[in-house]
Order: sequence, then structure tokens, then C-alpha cells
Amino acid sequence: EVVEFTPLCGSDAHDPLCSLLKIDGLRILLDCGWNDSFNTELLEPLREVCPKVDLVLISFPDLEHMGALPYAIKEFGLCKAGEKKVPICLTKAAADLGVLSLYDVYISRATEGEFPYFDLDDIDELRNKFLEVNFEQPVKIGGSDLEVSILRAGRLLGGGMWRIKREPEDILYAVDFNHKRELHLDGAHDSLSFSGLQKPTVMITDGFNISTHPRSHQREREKPRDKFLRKVITKLRSNGNVLLPVDCAGRVLELLIILERYWEQNKFSYPIIWANHVVQSAARHVQAHLEFTSKSMNEAFLRDKTNPFEFKHVKPVGNLEAMNMWRSPKVILCSGADLEYGFSRQLFGQFAPNRSNLILFTDRTMGDNLTSSLCKLITEKVDIRPQKLKFSRWEYAQGEELEQWKLKEMDRDAEEERKLQQIESMKKRRLQQIEATQALRDDMAGGGY
Repeated sequence: EVVEFTPLCGSDAHDPLCSLLKIDGLRILLDCGWNDSFNTELLEPLREVCPKVDLVLISFPDLEHMGALPYAIKEFGLCKAGEKKVPICLTKAAADLGVLSLYDVYISRATEGEFPYFDLDDIDELRNKFLEVNFEQPVKIGGSDLEVSILRAGRLLGGGMWRIKREPEDILYAVDFNHKRELHLDGAHDSLSFSGLQKPTVMITDGFNISTHPRSHQREREKPRDKFLRKVITKLRSNGNVLLPVDCAGRVLELLIILERYWEQNKFSYPIIWANHVVQSAARHVQAHLEFTSKSMNEAFLRDKTNPFEFKHVKPVGNLEAMNMWRSPKVILCSGADLEYGFSRQLFGQFAPNRSNLILFTDRTMGDNLTSSLCKLITEKVDIRPQKLKFSRWEYAQGEELEQWKLKEMDRDAEEERKLQQIESMKKRRLQQIEATQALRDDMAGGGY
């Protein structure tokens, strides 16, 4: 067997992940991510690769692992290898939550300006190409002897590590996994122990989280969860709002459960707002995918007959107007972790000037964005000077501006009508010439000349 691994994106800095794995003549695309910059130059290495891909494996339902799929299918011909069907393998939970995340990204971007990279139809087209699998379920690919299965990786609901077997190779593709058990997910270590995969012939992994918890942090007496809750409650009690820029339906779920349980234990009445453009659908899908949660959460559900994602204190909200109806102080978890677009950026502009509010980052972001810039300033202990932010959104034209737009549209329509008339006139003249020529040929054939 000849195994060849080529990083296409993500091997440098904090770029999204996408790699090509070749096993003899079989080409497997490992993830197909993008980031919030939507820089098409990042995807250029995919252009030559996509038409030749035989299989796509998606690890996690977020932008960094599957955000480039709609664009790659539309522009680069991914999953269009002639008559052969090229599947995109992922779990059912990852399929549902990943599509919703892409919906949220598109709606957020499209309401603020032009977004030419993909639309809702392109996202819907993904569904026809998905091959949904369960954890530990072996899947034979096509007519080959290649077998793939996905193992629990923690971190995101439905996310996993891919085991790729083709004798004598036993390959493990494990990126962005989390060994730690959490409230709603088991750790990756449990999955590896259960599967018996302790020594793969090849392991493909990353070092993105190598410095997340240095030893100096491990010596701290206060656990991260307790520190998080202390900061939130302290700010609420001082009559300040708390903004948590998060993803659409990924890491936010763990935060929601932490807050929900703490609110229930302490009988707090502060509103907890979960906000994004697809929040109602996200809530329904999460409630329907308990089989992908931790063993303890499943046991609790079977015992108590209560869905842990049916929140009592968390309020799903789909627009800013409804969000503002809830009294302050409040906690808001809204999509747009990088603060570059959507609800999080708009609320950041409202909350940041007021020192009584708290903007709390719970995860790192990829690429050059406002969140990473602010975190860098904070960690380097640099004095943060006043910053100017730009905000954009689509608005209906009114008054003189609307009249000018109407005149331009009328001129454009008139010009298009004139061009159509010219084309029709040219067609008629051409048809007349053809008829005249044919009549002349008929006369000559009949002896008229």
C-alpha cells in the first residue's frame, strides 16, 4: 500500500482544515473548511483536487471543517466525478447542525451586504450528497475494500475522528478532538479505548490545542467552569449585561447546559438569551440527537424522561428586536464568534462602550478577525485605545433615493428591451435571407434558370 498525505489548507497558523489522503489510487478529502474571512485564495489548492476526489470525510459540523463544501461543489466540481457518486460522509447530527450553521452564516452575511460565494440553494444541494453514519458504524466505500468508521471525538455534537482501514493500513484522522468529558459529550479517550484502536499504522492529527491548558493553569485552584460562572454572576449582580460571542450550534450547547443547571440550582431570574437566525431549528435538531450525547446524559434521559435540551431558563431568539424585549441585566449567547458579522457584532457595538457590561470570549477563533485582535491585546496587556467599527446592513430605499433607483431601473429595462428588439430584428432578417436563398435553390433545381 502507498499512503500519501497532502495538507491543502490548515497546516499553517489558524487556517481552516482541508487535506488529501491517497491510498493507492483512491483519493479521500479530509474535511473541507473555510473561515469567516471567506478568502477564496485559501481554497485555490482545491481547484485541481476536487474533480478527482473519490470520498469526502467531515469531522465536525462547523465552518472550519465543512464551510467550503457549497463553494467547492459549485466552483470546483467536488462530488462530480463523472457518473460515479462521490459521498460526503458525516454523522446525522453533524449533517443537521452543519447545514444550520451554514444557513446562519449565509443569512447573517446576506443581510449586511453582497455574499457571492454560496446561497441557500447551494447549501440545500449538500443534502443530496451526504452519506449519514452512526458512531462505530463500518461503511464500505463503493466497490473497493476500503472501510471507514467514525469515533466520538468530543468537542461538538456529532463530531468525530475517522478510522480508515484498508489492509494492512489502519489510519486514524483525529483533529480538534477533546479528551475531556463534558456535561453533554464524552471525551475522545473513551472512544479510542472502546474501539481498541490504540496503535494505528498512521495517525493524522494537529497541535492547535497544545497550549490551551499549560501546566501553570492546571495549578489554579479555581476550575474554568467555576471561574466562568463567577464572572457572569458578578457582572449580572452589578447590573451589567454579559455578551458571549459563540458559534451557531456547537460549543454553545455546553455553555447553555452549564448556565441552565446553575440557574436552576440557584433560582436565578436573569434572562439567558440564545440568539441566531436558525435558533428554533437548532433547538429542535439538538433535542432529536440525544444518541450522540454522553453516556451519562443518555442514562439521565432514560431515567427521568426529560430531554436535557428542553431548557427552562434559556430563551431562543431569532432577531434583535425580540432580544431587546427581555429586560436587563441579561446573558446573551449569539452567533458570530469572531465578531465580524451578525448579532454578535451589532451587540458588541452596543455593549462595548459601557464599562458596566462584560464581553466574554470562551473559545479561540481562526484567522484575522476582531475577536483574535482583542484577545491578543488582552493577553499582551496592551492598553486598548478607542476603536472605530464599521457596521453594514441592507435597508429599503426611501424618498429621492428610491425615485432615482426607479429611474435607473426603468432605463436599464428600456436598454434591455432595445437590445432584445435588435436581436429579434436581426433574427428576422437572417430568417428572410435563409428563406430567399432556399427559394432561389428551389427555382434552380426546378429549371427556372
